[in-house]
Amino acid sequence: MNDPTHPILDQPWRWEIDSFTWHSKQHCSPCALDVRFVRDGVYRTLRFIEPTDVTIQFSDGSPIQCGDLIILDIRGRQLDGLEVQVTEFGASGTPLRLYAKTLQEIESEQQLTNNPMDRSGGSAAS
Repeated sequence: MNDPTHPILDQPWRWEIDSFTWHSKQHCSPCALDVRFVRDGVYRTLRFIEPTDVTIQFSDGSPIQCGDLIILDIRGRQLDGLEVQVTEFGASGTPLRLYAKTLQEIESEQQLTNNPMDRSGGSAAS
């Protein structure tokens, strides 16, 4: 079966993973995995609800390159309520693999610059 890509994160292989946060059933219900992605100063946090078969490969530093990560909409498979699969689409691999009941974006922000000229929209004169 050829599953469609999930539209929540455009070209996920071009993003990097900045952080992971695991929410266990002990502290919230249902359990969830938050993954914070970054690209070109833009941060987006996605929450995977009731993730299963989770594999995370950590690198020596942060952020983690996504490699060939792809997010698929697998509702057509009718797999016990699972709607999302994070996997790889090429030979480079991916640092994250999982299945989840559902997926939602919980945060999106643009990193602010410390350059006062950028905030004012002006340009520096020499």
